[in-house]
Amino acid sequence: MEIASGCALTKLGKRKIIIENQLESTNHEHLGKIITYASGIDAEIIIWIVKDARDEHLQAINWLNEHTDEKIRFFLISGNNKYTFIQNFYQYKNRKSKTIIIN
Repeated sequence: MEIASGCALTKLGKRKIIIENQLESTNHEHLGKIITYASGIDAEIIIWIVKDARDEHLQAINWLNEHTDEKIRFFLISGNNKYTFIQNFYQYKNRKSKTIIIN
């Protein structure tokens, strides 16, 4: 599968990871790309890094995490607030939250 520039593939142990770096606000095109890339390589961790996250895309990421099995996780990172990242990652690691949204 051909992967566009701005998207990286890597592994964490045996888990395949996709990281999509978007220098603008979320859009439907990039949401479709991360889903397509994930299905094409059977990725389990999908990280979407953006400048700003639109509400409909936050809802879509939440929906994906609620309707996929426990081994597949979508992460949406926006902005540069490191405290929020650490707080939300801690919640994820303790299974209090299925979705990490970093504002």
